Amino acid sequence: MNLIFKTKMTKKSQNSWTDAPEIQKLVDQLLAAKGLTQLNKIEQEIARDQLLEMVDETITATIVGKLSAGQRQQFEKLLDQSADAAALQKFVQTSIPNLDQLLPTALVEMSKIYLSA
Repeated sequence: MNLIFKTKMTKKSQNSWTDAPEIQKLVDQLLAAKGLTQLNKIEQEIARDQLLEMVDETITATIVGKLSAGQRQQFEKLLDQSADAAALQKFVQTSIPNLDQLLPTALVEMSKIYLSA
């Protein structure tokens, strides 16, 4: 099982990166900017789910891309042990000290791509 798939499984069953209020606000703003808030409720849910998946993939790729091979092995071990969200977050923040700058940059780039499509 690859790391990204396991990360998604863990996040879905515990706490997703996309549960953060800041991420929810970003998603709402992007949907509004695309004019998708005018869709019916079902279509809005589909659009929201697709955008949340895109955000989740962006965050996961950013994190995994910044981990060294050894750190990825440690991260996988935490996932294999079903570590809770707090332990995973602590590991990621310790392993990637500039994460607070990397994620907003990655999300801005993702937003540009989303809005241009």
